[in-house]
Amino acid sequence: GLHTILINQDYDAIYSGLTPKFIQNQINKNEISIDLQRLCFNANATFIKDEIISLDTNLNIINLYNLPAIKFDILSINTGSISKKSGINFHKGAKNFFVKPISLLVNQIKKIDEIAKYKSTLTVIGNGIAGYEICFALKQRYKNGIRINLIKSGNIDEKNINKYSWFKINKISKKMGIFEING
Repeated sequence: GLHTILINQDYDAIYSGLTPKFIQNQINKNEISIDLQRLCFNANATFIKDEIISLDTNLNIINLYNLPAIKFDILSINTGSISKKSGINFHKGAKNFFVKPISLLVNQIKKIDEIAKYKSTLTVIGNGIAGYEICFALKQRYKNGIRINLIKSGNIDEKNINKYSWFKINKISKKMGIFEING
């Protein structure tokens, strides 16, 4: 008697685990895209392409932007992660791209390629494993044609990483020629 409904703003979702391979030009966008309609069809679930504008947890109602409200019994919310934008002041002429949600980065890789043709430096701001992962992938994509900076604040801020792993990541970063800047 369980009826599952998936609500998403897009027809596809990006699999973040393979995104570094995409950035490195080893696989194409189709290989990291999940067709949510097909996934739902195969799972005997309903797919709704819309935006959730509010939740009423007292009445168990999801209010959608384009379609009528939906009643639910059990709700699982996976909003993904979003880049922190507050408190960051960018120069007017700065070309910046946010990594999260990861689909933004994937959809703008061609623009980054264009910028990389004329600029000698790309800078990633981030203090976690993802920051390093993006730097490693960009370095592989552009080889030695561009300098990659990683602006971070101290050591990796991850709960599940031990000192040896942090040391190893830092060593790989130096070997690849990524410039780490404490900010």
